[in-house]
Amino acid sequence: MGEIIRIVRYQLTQLARNPRLYMIVILNSIFSAMFLLPIRKLLESYHTLATPWAFIFLFSQASVIFCFMGGIIILFSDAPFFNRTQMFLVIRVGKRKWLTGQLIYMLIAGMLYYVLLYGISLVFLLPFITLKNEWGSIWNSLARSDIGLNYGIYLVVPTEILNCFTPRQAFRWLICMGTLNSFLIGLVMLCSNLFFKKEIGICIGIIMILLPYRLEFMPIAIHYIATVAWINPQYRIENYLYRGPGMWEQLGIVTGMIMLLTVLCFAGIQRRDIPEVLK
Repeated sequence: MGEIIRIVRYQLTQLARNPRLYMIVILNSIFSAMFLLPIRKLLESYHTLATPWAFIFLFSQASVIFCFMGGIIILFSDAPFFNRTQMFLVIRVGKRKWLTGQLIYMLIAGMLYYVLLYGISLVFLLPFITLKNEWGSIWNSLARSDIGLNYGIYLVVPTEILNCFTPRQAFRWLICMGTLNSFLIGLVMLCSNLFFKKEIGICIGIIMILLPYRLEFMPIAIHYIATVAWINPQYRIENYLYRGPGMWEQLGIVTGMIMLLTVLCFAGIQRRDIPEVLK
């Protein structure tokens, strides 16, 4: 177990030194600012505070999901993260333990990525934030009136989320499903690099993050594989536009995909030599 923890720690250290991460943070910060700075202007004008849940409503925009999850594709495109230093780790601990460390790293990195994005969403609204476990007047006003039009606010605040969930319920779901989908995309990248080419995994990942666009007009079968769309808590609610699985079915489908790809990853790493993966 100590060897696996050492591998995870090494990968997290490498992530902190990875310039891709900082590029992704900068680009996603710029993109988030388009949605959040007009809300800050509204808060300043009314001398009021917002509860810290803007992050939840960002995921009601398919474009935001695409940009945020695109960062995951960039971060995990090189899985299984072999380099000359790690070659000695593989020889020392064996392929299975090494791959287990890689998988745990991707799971943790996906969760930390979402925590980082949440932190970015708070920065743009500071100091107009109040830490309350309620939606608050601002989000209700934006959802139930046209006040946002006067301030050029593009962020859509769905009334369904306000009516059906508490903030913590929606936030927990978003972090959970976001982390699982990040891990799933990482596994797609890893399997592609083991069995095919990196380009194939990137193409599959891009298709996955494009599925939330116009999902309501797609065949019902697509609703059952559009796992990235389920990050948005709205897709836990049955309505005439969404005809896909419910909450527990969504979790089951994502978990099933993760288990299948995990088995494939272990099979792939066992049948390949280290020099082959390094190519």
